[in-house]
Amino acid sequence: MRTSGASGRPEPRAASRGTPRAPVTGMSTFPAATEQKQKGDLLVEALCALALVGLIVAGGASMVHVAAQLSARNASFDAGLDACRGLQARLEGVSFARLPELFGAPPSARAAVLDTADGSAPAEWAELAARLPAGSLRATLEGVGAGGGAAPFDAAVALRVTARAAWDDGPRTRTVELVHVRF
Repeated sequence: MRTSGASGRPEPRAASRGTPRAPVTGMSTFPAATEQKQKGDLLVEALCALALVGLIVAGGASMVHVAAQLSARNASFDAGLDACRGLQARLEGVSFARLPELFGAPPSARAAVLDTADGSAPAEWAELAARLPAGSLRATLEGVGAGGGAAPFDAAVALRVTARAAWDDGPRTRTVELVHVRF
């Protein structure tokens, strides 16, 4: 066995020809390559972590956007429901016999309509329609006979009052409708 100069430690023999000898200190023969590999691995891990954080942030932003859209849509439906309830409350104050007269219908008619869009509704309904985002209120009065079918107002045993709010919501028209039957 040979010894390495100053330290006096024995030098290990190579197992076969062409194999580089490992130094006595136990360090790799290519220390720079190992450090470079570690730096590359660290860079790949950092980029993967950054991509995951980006996905999480994008998902969170998307959830906030959808929540804002749903909140706005629900607010418009609440406004439509409030307008319909207000209309129903105003029609409740009118007696059964005077409802066809309020709608401007003759006693022989089976149905009548009042609409804020065409101006046939009373002027005080404009306040209710103003609650809607670019919409209108429509009230429909229908006579109901003894068998449940349509009947003229003068022979009706009940009156079906339908309050409908409609408004534009982008490309769609949204509606809320309340139906009340009066005997």
